[in-house]
Amino acid sequence: SNHEYYYYPYKIRAHYDTVQSRLEAFKNCDAIVWPTNFSAALCGMFTDRNYVIGNPNTFSSKQSVPKESSKKKILCVGRFNDPIKRIDRVLDCFSRVLKLVPDASLEVVGKFDYDAPIDKTGRTIRSMIGFYSIPLEKLNFVGEVNNVEEYFKGARVFLLTSVSEGFGMVVNEAASFGVLS
Repeated sequence: SNHEYYYYPYKIRAHYDTVQSRLEAFKNCDAIVWPTNFSAALCGMFTDRNYVIGNPNTFSSKQSVPKESSKKKILCVGRFNDPIKRIDRVLDCFSRVLKLVPDASLEVVGKFDYDAPIDKTGRTIRSMIGFYSIPLEKLNFVGEVNNVEEYFKGARVFLLTSVSEGFGMVVNEAASFGVLS
């Protein structure tokens, strides 16, 4: 199963060895599952054992879109230690929101590192928070969790800033909880 967009490993030089390993591994697979028809078709250049299975959203409870809510929580879910997820854009957008909605808050769920470089300039999450003068009490960096449902239930808006997504499963998940995207 490949969760990623087919070309993702080709976009980052450090992943080139992964490309070769992946192509070799595909030779030994009975089936290769992709989240999109596009990725399955591209992989079809190397093998005919490609299948598409979209996101089934296995959450047990679905919620309707809230009519009005006093909560002003913005939620981001992803691997924020990966430059493709663009945590810098998340912080930029949130800093702009705070100017218009000062009581908004941001919750970031997923892998992250405050002090690791997020791009080629060497910026870090910590430095970006300072650059945008985002009050720390407005931020909640949760980290990786096993049950993301509670975070979707507590959010009003979902923010996705990725450069690309094979299939933005988190958008579908957010919608299943009535979170606006």
